Amino acid sequence: LAVMTAERIGAETDSGSLTVSGHTDSDGTDASNRVLSLRRARAAAEQLERTLPPGFTVVTEGKGESEPIASNATATPVKTSSDFRDETTQVGSGMPVAD
Repeated sequence: LAVMTAERIGAETDSGSLTVSGHTDSDGTDASNRVLSLRRARAAAEQLERTLPPGFTVVTEGKGESEPIASNATATPVKTSSDFRDETTQVGSGMPVAD
């Protein structure tokens, strides 16, 4: 997915900034979830950087459990799978380019 995203971005523009945000569910402590989400974001960013043309800057951030898609009130497979995610946003546009 990162390769397809990088190729699409590179076809649209030759430079820019991207932010990759990592997310987790609410299992574990807030501190451990922030570390885990940052590691997820960095892994996705490394794949993007290998494929993006020169001229792009990639910034990473770990959101931890702070922005769930599913409710943190119940532990379900849907909650867990949807909250473990990475989002890539093109800086300036504010629009997601990949999940």
